Amino acid sequence: MAARIRTFVAVDVGPAVRSAIARELSKLIAVAPRINWTNSDQYHFTLSFLGDVRDQEIPEICKVIQDSVKPIEEFELEIVGLTVRPSIERMKFVWAGVGYGKEKLCELQTVVADAASRLGFQRDREIYTPHLTIARAARSESPPLDSLDLLAPFAERSFGVCSIDEVIIYASYPEKAGPKYVPMSTIPLSY
Repeated sequence: MAARIRTFVAVDVGPAVRSAIARELSKLIAVAPRINWTNSDQYHFTLSFLGDVRDQEIPEICKVIQDSVKPIEEFELEIVGLTVRPSIERMKFVWAGVGYGKEKLCELQTVVADAASRLGFQRDREIYTPHLTIARAARSESPPLDSLDLLAPFAERSFGVCSIDEVIIYASYPEKAGPKYVPMSTIPLSY
């Protein structure tokens, strides 16, 4: 029986933006400890979640994604603001959004989703909303943020601009401290 690898396609956030987010969030983490904060080295924008994939399918996936994104040029992306999803009363996630470069990221996501669809992977039913998952609520907890006032200072904050110059196909392995993401293929965008 073939091994299965939990797989997704993403773009990473640059180190300067990761540091800026971590620095700013240190203030929020101190007053909202009941949230599972994402380690900053895992910040990424998921373009397509493929699910559990047979290991022998990975080379073909990499080739099709590479061929699909080849004509796309690298671009700049601004990370802006924090928001709670779906609502403060039923908080499941804290997300950072996108400002400048959002259209380019959505275009890249469409190209990757189209490629995945040609390979037989199901498209996401929802409209793509680019976001970084900054935190998740603990499943057994009541809403971990008592008020939107905690997030108000971050609602429009710019965390900086990073260059999106590659697409990464990741394997995700569950661990006690949270999932571990291992790059299986890194695909450069055009210059």
